Amino acid sequence: MMYCAECGHVVRNFKKNAEGYMICMECFDKIPKSEHQVYNVKAFLLPDSINSMASYHAKIDKEGIYKFSIHDCNGGIRLKGDLNDRTDIAEAIDKLNTLENALRLFRDHIKDNYTVTPFP
Repeated sequence: MMYCAECGHVVRNFKKNAEGYMICMECFDKIPKSEHQVYNVKAFLLPDSINSMASYHAKIDKEGIYKFSIHDCNGGIRLKGDLNDRTDIAEAIDKLNTLENALRLFRDHIKDNYTVTPFP
C-alpha cells in the first residue's frame, strides 16, 4: 500500500508534490499555486528549413496556468487553461488527447493519399 506523504491516507490515485513525494489527490488540490512545476519548451517544427517559421510553445507557469500554441506565418492555435483542480487537469488532458488524435488522423490521410515527388 502507498500512503500520502501529507495526510497519511492510503493513496489510490496520486500526484507528486514539489519535493517529489507521493500525495493523494485531495492534498494535491490544496497545493498553493506557487508550488506548481514550471514547464517551458519552444521549438521550430522544421528546424532545418529556411522556408518555415512554424513553431510550438508549451508552457505551465508557477500559478498552474498552461498555454500550448502552434503558429506558422499565417496564423495559429492556442490552448489555455488552469491546472489547479482535478476537473481542470482532466479537461486539459482531454483537449491535448483530442488534438493529438486529430493530428494523427490528418497526418495519416496525407501519407495515404499524397506522394512526395523528388525534384528532377
